[in-house]
Amino acid sequence: MEQLPSRLTNCIDDLNLYKRDTDLRVRKLLIDDFQQLNESIWKKISKGGEEIVTKIKRKSGALTMDNLIEKAQRANSIMIRVNEAQTRLTQINDELVRFRRDFKKLSNNFAPDIANCVNENNNFSNNPEFCSSTSKFLENLDIFSPSLDLQIISPETEDQLRRIIDSNITTLFSSSIKSFNQLEEEIQNELDRRQFSAQNALKNIGDTLFRIAETISTQIRQVNFDFMYNQVAVYAEHDGPYQRYVHYSWYFSLVLSALVAFIALSFLLGLFYGCCGRRPTYYNDDCCVRSTGSRFYSCGIWMCLLLFTALSIIAAFVMLVGANFSNLICHPLEDPLARADMLSLSERLIEIYYENRPQGDFALFTDKRMPADLIRGCYRNETFYRMFQLDKKYHLSELKSYEEVLGQLEKHLEAMTNDLSVNSGGKNLFSPDNLKMLERLSPIEMSSNSINVIQQLQNELSTLDMQPKIKAFKERNRDQVTPQVVKRIFASLDELDRERIQPLMKNLDEMVQDLTHLKHDMEGMSFAPSEEIPKLQHATAMLGADMPAFLKEAAFDFGRSQVNEIDYYVQHLNNSMNTEITSCVPIREIFKHTRLAVCAHAVYPLNGVWMSMVISLLLIIPIIMMSTSLKKLYNRMHPYPIYTVHEPVTTTDNMCAFSTDTYAMSGRAKPSPYAHMYDYQELRPPPPSYMTSSRPRRKL
Repeated sequence: MEQLPSRLTNCIDDLNLYKRDTDLRVRKLLIDDFQQLNESIWKKISKGGEEIVTKIKRKSGALTMDNLIEKAQRANSIMIRVNEAQTRLTQINDELVRFRRDFKKLSNNFAPDIANCVNENNNFSNNPEFCSSTSKFLENLDIFSPSLDLQIISPETEDQLRRIIDSNITTLFSSSIKSFNQLEEEIQNELDRRQFSAQNALKNIGDTLFRIAETISTQIRQVNFDFMYNQVAVYAEHDGPYQRYVHYSWYFSLVLSALVAFIALSFLLGLFYGCCGRRPTYYNDDCCVRSTGSRFYSCGIWMCLLLFTALSIIAAFVMLVGANFSNLICHPLEDPLARADMLSLSERLIEIYYENRPQGDFALFTDKRMPADLIRGCYRNETFYRMFQLDKKYHLSELKSYEEVLGQLEKHLEAMTNDLSVNSGGKNLFSPDNLKMLERLSPIEMSSNSINVIQQLQNELSTLDMQPKIKAFKERNRDQVTPQVVKRIFASLDELDRERIQPLMKNLDEMVQDLTHLKHDMEGMSFAPSEEIPKLQHATAMLGADMPAFLKEAAFDFGRSQVNEIDYYVQHLNNSMNTEITSCVPIREIFKHTRLAVCAHAVYPLNGVWMSMVISLLLIIPIIMMSTSLKKLYNRMHPYPIYTVHEPVTTTDNMCAFSTDTYAMSGRAKPSPYAHMYDYQELRPPPPSYMTSSRPRRKL
């Protein structure tokens, strides 16, 4: 129970986290997301002329011109990059030649030392076998290429690129490019001139959403849980009454356990004496008899009667408290709709609470919405925004003002297309002379394997990487004695790797990456001018016949894309407010854990206390009944016989030679072994039953 305040504090912390998270999500949805929408719309409108002209080209087939121009520009860029790569490859080849010369010099310098090491068979420290394997290892390393292939692309590929560059495709379509650029500029100017009204409308909506976000955020912050912290803090104080009660309950449980242990020990000793002790005699001068067990039983019985009488009173009180708390707290929180009485009580308490609050406060339970409605809404996974019907106040699901803005935007785009004048009409976009010049170009065939030097560079990289080979060689010979000459060879190889190989490998790797990107850019460069000319002629005919129709259709698609973007935001807003933000699922989980904390750490332990007490009372009753019966049995004395005949155990002094009637003997008391063994030969007055007996006494 001492953990109950901390667990309740954790539940209140979860409520505060839920409140803060809801506040941040509302502000992000209504302010940040709308700001991103606004920026995206005006960014597209700022480039609307280019996008509309691109749509016209795509619909009419004039986009073929852009593809040809793009390939011509790419060919020029490829040639520049090939020349740069050629220069870098020449430098790398020079570095590779210098490295091969240095490696050859290193091998020649150590060749005599290696030969001497191999020939000195009597000197064990030189290890000739190790020197011989090292010599073979150096020979296997010397597999470097003498030089690189400096031709990056084949002459045929270079000729194809030169033909694309020399065709001057950009110059052929200069008049067409100028016409489309003029159309793009005209459309963009019209968009810029007519965007202010829509921009102001969107700005007004953004301001409205900002005010709504501030209002909702303010109302969320009005939900304060500090009073819960204050209530729990009283029970969490170290020297508070609750903590003292918990400590006293521990002391009480220890005392009670000690008493129960003492009672159990009494019954155990009584059972022990009853099973192992002798039956009592008249003189009652022995402790190891059954009557001692009856005394332990008597002690246990009276202790049970005193202790469990008090425990029965305590159990009755705890049962009233625990059962009522279970009925009033645990059961309603576990299944609220099953307890109509508690729902009615909560509704009445809420009505009294709001009657005493001043007007204007943020009230949730209004318009006949009561806890039962919220509980049913939580079971349906509804949000508080829907359950409290806040959309009637904020109108976030309808966004009628957005519809006005969208309508204005479409009208502006329609007016823009109606007022635009296209002087050329699209008849002279592609002149016949330019098309004939393009037709004279032969087809361009670009091989996919136009750059073959990449594989050679990759092979050279794997050859230059000597460190794995050196490590493998050392690992194979790690159990052998390494001669000094071998150590000097490996030290020289490490120095060569650090100064020459690593920079060379870095340059080769960069060259491989650049050539790979260059190869990727060269893909798709093939085209046949004879196949592209009919597309351009068809585009000229289409645009010359009905240029305004293409312009209107492209402008409509552009406006529809803006409308779709706004519709997506509206859908995102509706989905977030109705299914995600202010969701009831976290609150339901918080209340579930709160119920577990209260019931599992406060109420259920009380029920366990009184139930255990009742069970103990029920079990102790048969124990008391059996103990009472055994007590009477253990108190029953051994019957005295009329004649007790003892056989003599010794022949000296005739100790017991004539003992017939123990109680009729008038001789002086003598020590007897039976007196020490059974306590029957001590001189005591005979029992009253014997003195009053009517039976005749035997004469001696």
